[in-house]
Amino acid sequence: EPPVMASSNVIIGSGNAWAAGYEGTGWTVAVLDTGVDKTHPFFATRSKVVSEACYSSTMKSQKSTSVCPGGVAASTANGSALNCPLDVDGCAHGTHVAGSVAGDDRTGPEFGVARSADIIAIQVFSSFDSTVLGGPGHAPCALSYVGDQIAGLERVYELRDVFNIAAVNMSLGSGNYTDPADCDADEEARKAAIDTLRSAGIATVVASGNSDSRNTISTPACISSAVSVGSTTDGDSVSGFSNVADYLDLLAPGSSITSSIPGGGVSTWSGTSMATPHVAGAWAILKEKAPAADVATILTALRDTGTPVDDKRSTGTVTDMRRINVDLALSEFDSSFPEFESDPEPGSNIDFGQVLPGTVSDALAVQVNNLGDAELTVECAVSGGEAEMFEVVQCPESVSAAAGDRVLVNCQPSEPGEFSASLDLATNDSDENLVAYPLLCAGSSDSLFRDSFELQEVN
Repeated sequence: EPPVMASSNVIIGSGNAWAAGYEGTGWTVAVLDTGVDKTHPFFATRSKVVSEACYSSTMKSQKSTSVCPGGVAASTANGSALNCPLDVDGCAHGTHVAGSVAGDDRTGPEFGVARSADIIAIQVFSSFDSTVLGGPGHAPCALSYVGDQIAGLERVYELRDVFNIAAVNMSLGSGNYTDPADCDADEEARKAAIDTLRSAGIATVVASGNSDSRNTISTPACISSAVSVGSTTDGDSVSGFSNVADYLDLLAPGSSITSSIPGGGVSTWSGTSMATPHVAGAWAILKEKAPAADVATILTALRDTGTPVDDKRSTGTVTDMRRINVDLALSEFDSSFPEFESDPEPGSNIDFGQVLPGTVSDALAVQVNNLGDAELTVECAVSGGEAEMFEVVQCPESVSAAAGDRVLVNCQPSEPGEFSASLDLATNDSDENLVAYPLLCAGSSDSLFRDSFELQEVN
């Protein structure tokens, strides 16, 4: 029986990461490819495709035709990133890749690596009616212009504040480069787009290519600021088709990977295109645990915890490449969690004392101290009891590492009596995700609120 996602996920430790509570929840991966069949059970169980775009070119000189809806050159409309027509060779590719990133039909056994993450689907291919480009028996075929890819990368950057985007997956490429400096020089435009995303904390994860090269990788994987990915077998050998080079970033399983295809089924494919989404999915898992980690930090974690692999193919010379272990990489961020401390202690009573009805108490403070080395996020709410008598007048949205801030609460009783509620602080601290403080306020009667009084004239 051939290896499937069920086995490749075991190899890279996805199941262990899920068991620890990390599935890429709250994070999104952009898939720049041939579009995604968002009605497939891998994506339709909870509408995992959260944004769509299409960039595709019609050029008579190249015999290419746009596959965007209506033949337009660009669209961000709903449905614009559905998979391109299946009579065009290669148009099932994007659905397969997206399934390996984040597919989840809630039954398995095949799941994407980040099975709770979402997908931004961006279609960047065009239909080429040429046997010269597609090869005999492969016309029409799906190929991608660099300009359309750049438009797709720029669209991801535009969405950076709309979604938590962990990575871009680009399972595409051409050519071969031995030296990343030469690649950078030839790829200034694509590199600029990748650099911009990297500055925003978004990794561009790219397939190394399937030319069976022992010392080169394809472009745009060869760009120095991209994250290049080669393929291994389930036995941790370099796949026979995979490009590798001494500057390759990572390896992941890419031989005989079963994932989604348009129409609701699955199929088993091989290629660095199949390895790359394992890394993009792992990126979403790691961002869930360490949301502030930059691209270099996550790449280092994956490399430092990766399984060493040497290229033992004939004439292979590259050694000590690293096949990812997402579960082990998670442990690299244990010390990077915020460490939360407060005064008073969580669960202790905060007593406002006596307050005149209709007046506002002086604000009482909860001091929030972040003892860790990563940003602490804070959300404040009052719940239960007579919550309407209490108001949070200051709540820090975040507390920097090794810093502190205060939560301020007022009480304003509308009538005499004793009132209670709970101040709830939700944080991104792994040990104290939600802490509560009982609130107590006594509204005391006062002559200001007598039903009647005698008006006296001033002599």
